[in-house]
Amino acid sequence: MCHPVALLAAQVGMQLMGQQAETKASINMYRSQEQAALANQKMSERRQEQIAEEYGREEGRMRDRMRLVAGQNAAAGGAAGLQMGGSLMDVLGASYAGYLDDKAANLRNQRNDVYNEFVQGWNYGQEAEQARAGMFNAKMAGRRAMFGTILGGLQQYHTLRSNLKRGYSGGGPGLEATTKPGNTVSNGNYTIYKQNGQLQFKNNNKPWNAGKWR
Repeated sequence: MCHPVALLAAQVGMQLMGQQAETKASINMYRSQEQAALANQKMSERRQEQIAEEYGREEGRMRDRMRLVAGQNAAAGGAAGLQMGGSLMDVLGASYAGYLDDKAANLRNQRNDVYNEFVQGWNYGQEAEQARAGMFNAKMAGRRAMFGTILGGLQQYHTLRSNLKRGYSGGGPGLEATTKPGNTVSNGNYTIYKQNGQLQFKNNNKPWNAGKWR
């Protein structure tokens, strides 16, 4: 036969195991979120570098086109016997002004795209911070819940021992109480249940032997 105190210990132990498993699951969930956010942040940082590199290459292509246009105009002017002045200079000046406009627009687009990607990366960093905070809170909440379970188990143990002593002396409370599902623990020999918020016990076999459980 199993002593009621052993039944209570088993009940508290099972509750602690459930709380520990729930806490571990929450921590693992937040850890996965943190790892995903950090991975996205790294990818965002890499995309910022790629954006800057692409716009740098585009600026180089614009310079090459400008040099090509200037060379073609100079060659055409030389073939026509024109000097570097007048209409030839006007053509070259217009081409260079267009190049400067394109260069400025390219720089603005680069800055905008890099900034937008930077903000996205910053958001991923914030998500990682929130996940770390959630992981810490889940850990602390689990510890508080388990500590409360232990304290509650100790209180129930004290109440149960007091009831056992009263039962030995013949002054125990009435044991025919209506119980709710989940408020009863039994191994077939003994039953522990709640009555008016207090733990009570019932011997399903024979009267208690006071000396046996001392």
